[in-house]
Amino acid sequence: MKLSAKHLPDAAPYLIAVVVDKGEKTEGTIHVAEALTEDLLRNTLGDQIETVRRVLWDKQEGRIIASVEERLGTIVLAAKPAHPPEAEVASVLCEAVRSQAAKIHFSREALQFQGRVRLMRETFPEESWPDLSEAALLATPENWLLPRLSGVRSAEQLAALNILPALQEQLTWGERRLLADRAPAAISVPSGHTAAIDYVSGQIPILAVKLQEMFGLADTPAIAGGRVRLLLHLLSPARRPVQITRDLGQFWNSGYPQVKKELKGRYPKHPWPDDPWNAVPTRKTKGRAG
Repeated sequence: MKLSAKHLPDAAPYLIAVVVDKGEKTEGTIHVAEALTEDLLRNTLGDQIETVRRVLWDKQEGRIIASVEERLGTIVLAAKPAHPPEAEVASVLCEAVRSQAAKIHFSREALQFQGRVRLMRETFPEESWPDLSEAALLATPENWLLPRLSGVRSAEQLAALNILPALQEQLTWGERRLLADRAPAAISVPSGHTAAIDYVSGQIPILAVKLQEMFGLADTPAIAGGRVRLLLHLLSPARRPVQITRDLGQFWNSGYPQVKKELKGRYPKHPWPDDPWNAVPTRKTKGRAG
């Protein structure tokens, strides 16, 4: 609203607008107004003034807002900061996470853990593995995130939380033991090297390993008590997949000769034996042991 200069009252915190033009496409104009002081409001309408305590998540500012306000309807007469207890702030944060007004960060480690537990749920449906999917976690943050929210007041602090320990605590000791055995974070390959398993990039766990490290192995490595064969990404010396398969034996028989033909000249320092079934697995170049 704009004030008509002719009827502009002296500076005052409030106005009583007597004649108002609401305008059309632009803002309206107040033609006649009377100044109104806060003292006058309090003296005449004091019985309608309420004290309101607010604790909320401000999505735009990305932080907890806590205040005690004196209000006359929608008019805020005065406000001062409040200092709510941790439990109340944590409850507000949980609601903000549930509504996705506030975001938590799922690290690669947390995603890996979720993927391992998801595999257990899918592979052993007869067992009671918890649902640690993002949708389930965000729907019930008070069940797992609440103890981690002490001192958190801003989006930056919320995003910086390491949520992996909170996820791990959703499993019993027995489930953690089974998880380590059935869905290991890494496995040993024929070269003796320990290779990480990727539980994040797809529905089937991926083992990305240099092709030469798998010489002599007939069966595709399996986890989950043998129920799940890994999806092998057999890598070139440049660490690029040259074959993606769940049938390693078939690759040695039919795929390897073509891969050897294409890459032997490009990477002459790496072994390309005619018989991969009986070759020594290695992650190193020719002339270097291991």
